[in-house]
Amino acid sequence: MTMAANHIAAAEEITTRIIDDFTITDKFPSKDGAPRLSKEFDSKPELGPVWVLLNYTGEVIDPSKDGLTAFTVMPEGVKVSPMNSFTLFQARHMNPYKLDMDRTLTVSGKTKILSQSDIKSLMTPEEYVKYRAAVKAELQKVENWRQLIVKKSFVLTAKDYGLIDIWTQNIENMRPISLQVIVGQGSIPDDLNQYIEARNGSWFYRYRQFFYIVGAILLTGFLARRYLAKA
Repeated sequence: MTMAANHIAAAEEITTRIIDDFTITDKFPSKDGAPRLSKEFDSKPELGPVWVLLNYTGEVIDPSKDGLTAFTVMPEGVKVSPMNSFTLFQARHMNPYKLDMDRTLTVSGKTKILSQSDIKSLMTPEEYVKYRAAVKAELQKVENWRQLIVKKSFVLTAKDYGLIDIWTQNIENMRPISLQVIVGQGSIPDDLNQYIEARNGSWFYRYRQFFYIVGAILLTGFLARRYLAKA
């Protein structure tokens, strides 16, 4: 096989394309201001729709109430349905933020996750007390943080202008912490899928309040029918 043929074969085997990956941590774009933009790109329809992953973390200001943040995400110059461009993050359907508390040690190319006893053995008693206090402070800091990753998909032809626009539509009882935006085409890499599953948790857990309400309504109806039947 010639060198040119090798390049052609390699190009044909490409199934994943990461177009852009950036994070907003301040100056979240409002609906009345200029949007935040992805890199310009040329769509490759043979890889399928362009997908956008929105990895949002926000802090619930009043934990006794629900919070929400809404974004509009859409390709510039391409007509899409309002429902597909609108993304709503509701605190009650988001997962508690998971702080990465793993401490690792790498020796001779091998990495080990340290247990608490390992960490304690590497510190003086005074250092370990300070370490535990710092960990507690970090956990308290993220106590009311919520995180969810949502995927949006857009079908773009090769002639469509490749640019993703992002606005903040609405915020209620939430303080935005960060919004990571990943734009790509093709299959989502396995390590990214694993991260999404780990961070989002189960679908049933996120919508447990809805199921509790439905269950309560069904139980009330069942008891009411039994009461009327006996009357």
